[in-house]
Amino acid sequence: MYQQLFDEAIGNTPPGLLDVDGLIRQQRQRRRGIRMGTLAGSAAVALAAGSLLWAAPDLHAQPAAPSPAAPAPVPPAADATALRLEAAARHALLTAAPGATIDPGSFEMLPSGQLRPGYAGTATFSVNGQPGRVSLTITKGQLLMSCGVPSDCQPVRGPRGETGTLIASTRPGGDVIGCYLMLDRSAVDNTTVEINVTGVRSASGGTSNMPLTVDQVTRMAEDPDLRATA
Repeated sequence: MYQQLFDEAIGNTPPGLLDVDGLIRQQRQRRRGIRMGTLAGSAAVALAAGSLLWAAPDLHAQPAAPSPAAPAPVPPAADATALRLEAAARHALLTAAPGATIDPGSFEMLPSGQLRPGYAGTATFSVNGQPGRVSLTITKGQLLMSCGVPSDCQPVRGPRGETGTLIASTRPGGDVIGCYLMLDRSAVDNTTVEINVTGVRSASGGTSNMPLTVDQVTRMAEDPDLRATA
């Protein structure tokens, strides 16, 4: 096609004056270069447009919803058995020792043991100005203990058939400074009560005699409300 166009344009030009084949090659190269440049330019525009689309924010996008806040921890429900035993322990002490003063926060009953399920709590108190400390454990079922070597170990029997063991600690002169009592009430209400009472020396000095008598400790352990089950 190029050859025919050149023949028509130049007519009968003497041979040798024009390099027709060279002109045709140049024309083809020029057209090829124009076409490649056009394609390259189109590709560059497409890439630039794609970059703009990629970088531009989506004005219609909805803002990300905030992550839901973690729910506030729910405190566990109060243990009804623990609350019942706290009230029963205070009542038992005040019944055994009328006029006793129990310090705030005493007898907070907490679950104790796995093999021997039960509850335990402590209290500080005073009777007639003599301070003391009592530890109380209430266990479901029976615990076995018998008097052995200690000469101050005494068997105890309650009014409802309870049996127990009491060990008293004394100082020279016979003053009782502490005692431990385990009362087996399993035949009565499937409960074993353990009470450990010690005297505490007051801030002003004085003795550390036990503020309760052995008889008062026994009456406290026999209180029917100090039972493992409601």
